[in-house]
Amino acid sequence: MWTDAVDADPGAELRRLLEDKGLRGARVGIELATYGLTAANYLLLARALEGFCTLVDASQLVRALRVSKSPAEIAYVRRAAALADDALTAMRRTAGPGVFEGAISAAGQAVIFGGGGDPAASGPVLGSGDRALLVRNSTGARHLGARDQLTIEFAGVYRRYHACLMQTFPIGEDSAEQRHMYGACRSALDAMTAATVPGRPLGDIDSAHRRVLDEAGYRHARMSACGYSIGATYRPNWMDVPPMLYAGNPTPAAPGMVLFMQFWDHPKPTVAAVHGFCLAGAFELALACDLTVAAAGTRFGEPEVRFGAGIVAMLLPWSVGPKRAKELILTGTDGVSAAEALAMGAVNCVVAADAVLDQGLKAALAWRDAKFR
Repeated sequence: MWTDAVDADPGAELRRLLEDKGLRGARVGIELATYGLTAANYLLLARALEGFCTLVDASQLVRALRVSKSPAEIAYVRRAAALADDALTAMRRTAGPGVFEGAISAAGQAVIFGGGGDPAASGPVLGSGDRALLVRNSTGARHLGARDQLTIEFAGVYRRYHACLMQTFPIGEDSAEQRHMYGACRSALDAMTAATVPGRPLGDIDSAHRRVLDEAGYRHARMSACGYSIGATYRPNWMDVPPMLYAGNPTPAAPGMVLFMQFWDHPKPTVAAVHGFCLAGAFELALACDLTVAAAGTRFGEPEVRFGAGIVAMLLPWSVGPKRAKELILTGTDGVSAAEALAMGAVNCVVAADAVLDQGLKAALAWRDAKFR
């Protein structure tokens, strides 16, 4: 903090403030890994404080405390995610042959700001045509072609908490190669989700990402990291790192972390029709679907802890709340009835066992009719 003037000396001003705080000879933390501290200002600071105190790099001191969010913070993230989902729907409905990219972006931002959201720390960015994959390095906007590819990257933001999305989709007829790439990415996201388990290294998530894409023949095209932590940030970046999701990262996954890896993203709604025993990973798979129809007599639960197995429960706290999720996980419950699952919000409806598939198909057809009405 300083007063702008011809002879302003920010380093000397800070030294006087530290002197007033009685910090002569003390160890003083400094955030070196921050956008706000330029190299020039750091040199001024280092010269001014030489011999006065000992500077210690404390870049991760506060940031590490922000990695695992509190229930109140998670509520903000959920609101940001809801705004992002609604904005994506608006942009997809707006996009089409001949549509101006600026109109697509405006449709999404109108939803976010109209819903009480904040400006994002970055973006939104769109790319199509010959710059479809260069969304961050181009300027201006264009009209979409009759057969095109559009990439959108943006974030829903609420109380500065970010929930970012990135999606690529074809305009007009898609190609066999695009369908193959989509299948590979969908499989990779599923594998990444399965690897996101409290206590396991975050590096396992990227290892799963690499394995699936390499096997699909896209080693040359994948990135060296597949995600990162997000939270409450300001410009110029919504990444709240570390941690980054790269192979070999030993940082353990922990409850309350918010990670960007698009694990719960699909261009079409999905419907699960379940019966019998829906436990552990099967329970998570049902939760990942947009609608879940359960047969009367179905049993749900997370029994892994009773067998010493890793617990796959990424989505459970989002669906039933953290308190109920902990109860199911820590007790190894495997006897949650369909009626109880309905009451806690894990399924949408309960029907007779011989009607579960028909009801699931009915839900899918209802969505189709609503979309094309």
